[in-house]
Amino acid sequence: MSLADQLVNISQASEAVALDRKRRSKLHSVSFLYDPHYAATQDFETIFADSSDALMKLEALDSRFTRFRDTIFSEFSIGIDRQTQTKEQNENLDRTINAFLSLVAPYWHLAISIKAAEWPLRRFSMNVYNAEYILLTTLPYFDQPVFERILYVIPKLPTMFQWLTGFKKAGRCPARTSLTRAFADIDFFSLYSKFINEEAAHHNQYRKQLVFFVTMSVSAMAALSSGGSHSLSEFISLSLESASSLLSSGDNESRVSAYTILAVVSSSVPLSRDVILASIDTILLSSTLTSAAFRCILKLFQNIQSDPLNPLPPATMEKLPVDLFASESSYLPLLKSTPYSNRFSTSCLRALIKSGKGFESDALDSLKDAYFSGKQLALLEEDALDQVRSAEGGALAPLFRFLAAENKDAFRRILKQSKTSLNDLEMLLQTTIFETSCAEEVREEVVVVEKEPPKKLSQQLEDSKTEVVSFLVSDRVVNETFQKLQGLFLKSISQQSVGAFLRICFTGSDAIVSFLLRVAVDSNVPLRGRTYALKMIRITLESLDQSTLIYQILPVLSTLFLDQAASIREGACDLLMYINNRGPSSTKTILLKSIYGSDNTAAMISPKDGSLFVSKLAENAQMFKLDADSFVKSFDVGGKRLAQVVLAFYASHAIKTNIPDIKAKLMKITSSGCSLIKGASSPAEIFNDFLSGYLKTRDQWLEACVETGSDFDDFEKQVLNLVGEEEKNESAIALIEDALTSSFDRCATLAKDRLVAIFPSLQFGDQIRIINCVLERGLADNSSVVYDPVELLESLHLTDDIFVQLLKGSVVGASTQQQGNVPKRRRRSSASTRQAMKETEVSSLANVHLRKVTVLLDVLYHFSLASSFRPSLDLLKLLFTILDDLETLGMDGKLPVLYSQETLASCMSNVVESLKYAHTSINDTSAIRADIIVSSIRSSDSPQAQNKLLLVIAALASLSPELVLHSVMPIFTFMGAHTIRQDDEFSTHVVEETILCVIPALASTAKSGMAEEVDFLLTSFVGAFPHIPRHRRVRLFTTLARTLGSQLSVHLILFLCGQQYAAAYAKHNMANCSALIDFSSTFLQSFAPEEQLDSARKYISLWKEIPENVVAPDSQVFVNLTSRVIFGPSIVAMNKSELYNLRKGLVSYLRHSLIDSKTASGIPKLRLKMASEFLQNDDQLVLDIFSGLIKDILGLIDEYSNSFEDEEILKKFYKLLGNVLSLLPIQYFVKSIASTLTSSSNSLRTKRHVASLTSAKFELERADNPYAYEGVSTIVSVLLDNISSERDVELSQASFDALASFFQRFSDHIDSSLMMRSLEVAVGEAGILSTEAPELIVSSINCITSIVAVTGVKMIGYFPKIVAPLYGVFDGTAQGEEESSKLIQTSILVLFSTLVRKIPNFVTPNVKGFVDVTFRANLVSNAVKNSVLMTVVDHVDPKTVLPAFCNLWTKVSGLDSATIGLFLSALEIEIEKMEKKTAVSQSGTFIRFFLRALEFKGASEFDINTVNRIESDISKCGIQYVLKLNDKTFRPLFASIVRWAFDGEGASSSINEIDRLQSFFKFFNKLEENLRSIITSYYSYLLDSTESLLDRFSSGTIVNISLRRSVFISLTSSFKYDQSEYWQASTRFDPISKALCAQLVNIEDTIGKHLVKAITALVQDASSEDHNKQVNDLLMLHMKAECKPKEKVWAVKTLKNIYKKVGESWLSLLPQLVPLIAELLEDDDEEVEMEVRTGLAKVIERVMGEPLDRYLE
Repeated sequence: MSLADQLVNISQASEAVALDRKRRSKLHSVSFLYDPHYAATQDFETIFADSSDALMKLEALDSRFTRFRDTIFSEFSIGIDRQTQTKEQNENLDRTINAFLSLVAPYWHLAISIKAAEWPLRRFSMNVYNAEYILLTTLPYFDQPVFERILYVIPKLPTMFQWLTGFKKAGRCPARTSLTRAFADIDFFSLYSKFINEEAAHHNQYRKQLVFFVTMSVSAMAALSSGGSHSLSEFISLSLESASSLLSSGDNESRVSAYTILAVVSSSVPLSRDVILASIDTILLSSTLTSAAFRCILKLFQNIQSDPLNPLPPATMEKLPVDLFASESSYLPLLKSTPYSNRFSTSCLRALIKSGKGFESDALDSLKDAYFSGKQLALLEEDALDQVRSAEGGALAPLFRFLAAENKDAFRRILKQSKTSLNDLEMLLQTTIFETSCAEEVREEVVVVEKEPPKKLSQQLEDSKTEVVSFLVSDRVVNETFQKLQGLFLKSISQQSVGAFLRICFTGSDAIVSFLLRVAVDSNVPLRGRTYALKMIRITLESLDQSTLIYQILPVLSTLFLDQAASIREGACDLLMYINNRGPSSTKTILLKSIYGSDNTAAMISPKDGSLFVSKLAENAQMFKLDADSFVKSFDVGGKRLAQVVLAFYASHAIKTNIPDIKAKLMKITSSGCSLIKGASSPAEIFNDFLSGYLKTRDQWLEACVETGSDFDDFEKQVLNLVGEEEKNESAIALIEDALTSSFDRCATLAKDRLVAIFPSLQFGDQIRIINCVLERGLADNSSVVYDPVELLESLHLTDDIFVQLLKGSVVGASTQQQGNVPKRRRRSSASTRQAMKETEVSSLANVHLRKVTVLLDVLYHFSLASSFRPSLDLLKLLFTILDDLETLGMDGKLPVLYSQETLASCMSNVVESLKYAHTSINDTSAIRADIIVSSIRSSDSPQAQNKLLLVIAALASLSPELVLHSVMPIFTFMGAHTIRQDDEFSTHVVEETILCVIPALASTAKSGMAEEVDFLLTSFVGAFPHIPRHRRVRLFTTLARTLGSQLSVHLILFLCGQQYAAAYAKHNMANCSALIDFSSTFLQSFAPEEQLDSARKYISLWKEIPENVVAPDSQVFVNLTSRVIFGPSIVAMNKSELYNLRKGLVSYLRHSLIDSKTASGIPKLRLKMASEFLQNDDQLVLDIFSGLIKDILGLIDEYSNSFEDEEILKKFYKLLGNVLSLLPIQYFVKSIASTLTSSSNSLRTKRHVASLTSAKFELERADNPYAYEGVSTIVSVLLDNISSERDVELSQASFDALASFFQRFSDHIDSSLMMRSLEVAVGEAGILSTEAPELIVSSINCITSIVAVTGVKMIGYFPKIVAPLYGVFDGTAQGEEESSKLIQTSILVLFSTLVRKIPNFVTPNVKGFVDVTFRANLVSNAVKNSVLMTVVDHVDPKTVLPAFCNLWTKVSGLDSATIGLFLSALEIEIEKMEKKTAVSQSGTFIRFFLRALEFKGASEFDINTVNRIESDISKCGIQYVLKLNDKTFRPLFASIVRWAFDGEGASSSINEIDRLQSFFKFFNKLEENLRSIITSYYSYLLDSTESLLDRFSSGTIVNISLRRSVFISLTSSFKYDQSEYWQASTRFDPISKALCAQLVNIEDTIGKHLVKAITALVQDASSEDHNKQVNDLLMLHMKAECKPKEKVWAVKTLKNIYKKVGESWLSLLPQLVPLIAELLEDDDEEVEMEVRTGLAKVIERVMGEPLDRYLE
């Protein structure tokens, strides 16, 4: 090992070893929780106590933490020191800490875990010795703040974690991409995967860790795979190792993680089949097969590349669940949903085939939805064929059926390739594969070849001998014997030993023939076996004696003619032909005399009839071969007698046989015969006994079907088919009823299907009976029926007559009848009925009745929707009766009738619509009682039921309006109280439909004189307005108004809403007011302009009817008001104040309603509508209505003009008038206004308001509108005439205001002569020279301003007439009212500003006057005055403005501080924009002003703060002006300022020397800050004076702290900005240094620091040995023992500051200072001693770099 390596090891070993206190403190300060400074102060006892508490909380989460109480968290651990322990002890300690870290890893997100981990960190330095393990356990938290802290506490990252260095330095969490790169490193992944394996082995893994590991592994695997890395194989190996470890864990989450890794690995790289199968075995062995595990297996199997379809090994199959493919298996959904899972299924099925295990049909049925490829199906079929050839193959029959169903063509193709026919396969399986109807029959000629049976078969035959006489009997013994013999029969066919089989196993021909017949009939037997059986029957018959009667087998043989297999029918026909050719017999013996058993003898047919019947059948044999249904049509041959004999023969056999398949076919044959033979009994009569007892014996028949292999569904279907059309048999009807209500699902379904088929043909009584049975049994409390009564009844064909009959039977009692058309008051409830309904029996009956009625109504609703349904008036009448009954049941019986009512209402609506469509006339309206509907509506609590009943009303109204007219008021009262308040689409639809259907009839009666109904209707609706959903109001009332007609309704709706508005306004309910206005303004937009205006006129007419005073009860007004619902009793009960508020609110509401609906640009929508109307039609109707409205409003205005009580109402009418007039297009508006203003009939007040609103109207017009400026020309002349007449001041004022507005708005389009004429009027007696009213003067000035702004210099001829009078007007404002004076002053200033802006060159002589007026306008806001001043500054030559300002200072200085501020601000701006040339030329004027301004302090009475602020502004102006001057110009000016300050040259007596000096130095200090070194030499002008001033300060002649501070600051600035060594000269340095040092004698504490700064700045600026020594000596003079303590303190502070700034250059002077320092250190004054000891001495030591003690000794 090299020396460097040894040094590194030593360094690492001593990482946590602290050899000195500082390092120990640093190591101890590392903490998870605390900052280093605080952590360094903690002791181990405190840390241990906190961490122990945290550990206790962790123990509640995981008890395993308890074990650390005896180790690292024991009291003993406080004294453990790693440095004193052995290596072995430290290793044990590390292992304990690692174990703790593993346990705490899941809880790093909790504060208690961090607090607990604080102890091993602080005591045992785990951040150094366990750094790698800390990072391994906390890496899953890489993106959380705790990981930042982890990185922080680790001083040096381990080698494998060096990739975290950058993130540690940056103090942030690592990025996910960085982790992916780290995991892609094999060494790091190996480290972490081994860590995971160990954690899993110790059961320390947790979800976050597993998710992190899986995520990182997958990401790294993807990165390595995409990059083509050679390390991928090693990575895969490590991943598989980890997956194996995780699978071995008992934790489910670990196993899921392993599944994920395995799935990803298998997808990423190709694994061998053996590896994948081994992985599958590991998964199966690890635990029970969960869904996650099975999904992983499917994924693994999907990725097998070689031989993916080979059978699974037997060992693997044994581990798979037995019920893997069961129909109820939980794995089936995964098999069906997982792509390519058919590979796995194929391998499993092949393994099962190889194992010889059987297949359940249900299991294979469950795989029908899984897609198998052709290759997979082929492999399965080949394996199955191999298996069935080599062994007994019956167990594989379900598999072959499944394969055939999946792909029939492929199935046959593979059979062909394997050289196996379908018949051979079926023989091997001993069953059929295809259903007969689906099979493609392969014809084989049966050749009987007889051989001796093999020995084995022979023995089997001997063992199977039977004594059974007839096999056409179904009992357990016979069935078992038949099944056994059937297998031997099929085997005998294969062995060509059928003869031996028949000879050995049976005792006689009856047994042989019955056995062979049953084989032939059994559709489950292979086709070859069945055809062979038919062949053997013939052979057997041929062997019989000719005298044997064989006709007894005809019925069973006939069933073969119905077989779907043609070869069977051919075989049966051959047998038939043989029987026919056999001829008649002498009948010595009868074949199968007890064909169905000895106890069940069937009827026989005579030889003659039998021979005749057979011969007739033989004639049709060829047809039987071709058509399986042709035989059932053969009963009409041979005459009626023979047909009846044969029918009885067949019926007997059908009754006697108990083999289901044979019985079903014989019943089918018999039923067909009954329908073909006239006069024959019906099948139900023939099988009456069987039908009546069928349901009782159904289980026996089901068992028989199972034993015989028959299809029970086909059997039961045939049983129910015995119930034919037009059936009258009681047993048949009863069977249908019992079957429907039975608990057998399939039986009930078949019965339902049969009932649907025959129902229309049944008698009416039977139909009603069946329906009642369905209802009663289906609705019974203990009912076990499986059908839905409603669904069943809806599937039947029910007519109107049926429903009428059913509903008649559902009526509780006779409904109250109504005489004539006069509605009676509805009975609300009955005490006796309520009492009766309380009885349990009655209540139960009522419940059953209600359920029955509800079902009937549901069914009726279904049929009423059909276009083919034709209801009658009788049905509608019954529905009204039912509705009445339901109300009774609901109110008196408290039964839940809501759904029934809703359904009934829907039925009634549909029925009424059908009657309407059929144009049905209603002659008798007595039973059509709308009052029942109204009563039901009122009594119902369901909004849905109410809505549907309202739709019935609407439908009745559309059918016959007179039916509902007398009930319309209660209907709409209810709607107003309930329906329109519902916020849903259906309720809205109901209301609209009701309105559209009922209202037209009401409207027609209203036109005929029944207006009170309309009033009542609208009052009901508007009364509910607050409760109607806001977004539905407009649509509802628009529909209502349009249906009634706008002329009848709109004004009433507005008036009623207006009353609500007035009431809400009186209560200050602004939200309701706003809602009402929003509604009405939007509502009106649904109507044309003429409709809106007409409604406004009618609204005003209603308004006029409202009284002004309280109404006397005996007056006609009282009668009139109470007779109309819209006024109601509330208005006549109001007092005068309430009436006044009502009238006022109504006017406001009308105005808002007409105007408030505006476009985005603020234009009323009504105005746009009217403009559009005029443009399109020039509609005179609109103009006429509008003129009428204007006249109505003007009439009311004139009426109330002299009423002081109605002043507010009058104002509102004026607003209304203005808004209404603004609606007109401008050309029509001008005509209307001009006529109003010139008419002598209109009052002056009206004209004033009209003039005022004129300008507002024109403001809305576009400036380029030709109609607008043409109208202006007309209006201006009218307004000037009104002004010139001087009839009314307010009229003139309004006219001037209008003119001003016109001139501003249409300046480019008004003739200048018109403006000059207006100007002439404005400057005359009717304008600014008026003495009548200040407001008139203001308006005239505003008008002049507008004209000046437009005409400019064109009005110069009127300039003298304007300006001169205005000065007088302004002066007069001093005695006027404040408000009016303020308006006048403001208007004058605005006019002056306009003059300056428009004709600046002409106002130069008047600038001073303008500015003077501006400053003296004390009532005008400063913003206005500032604007005027800025206008003067911007537009007038500075040579004129500056002298004007300077000359006005004397006046301005006597005004308020705000005005002075405006003055100085404007002056500053003027100076800033002034050119330097102008500044030089005006410098004398400005300096004179400046000096006078500096004297402001002496004469001012303002507070000191205000004075200082103004002085500051003055200084700003001075500095701003100085910056415009050059040195040559400024020097003499500065000298004059100095003389003014120090000598008082040119100063006024109002200011003393001290104030002058203060003002000067304030200015000079600011000047120095701005000009700096430029004016350093200017100090020559005041050096001597300043020295003298300082001497006066030091001698105490002058005491003024502020001035003294200013002097110090001035000198400091001069020293600081000296760049020309100005102060180096001894002639300047000596006097000023002495003067400054002399200030130490009596310097004030508050300004001592300024003196120190000044002396220090002088020393810095003029540094030299001589100057330094001189200042040192001067300072030492003030540090002697006889000096005052304060003097010594400030001298010491000065020296301290000097040594701080320039200490090195003063070290040579230290020997002189040291004795004095030593003396001062012993000074009696403690302050002096401390200042020297802690101040001066310390500074000197720092400068010297060594202690001062040596020199002091």
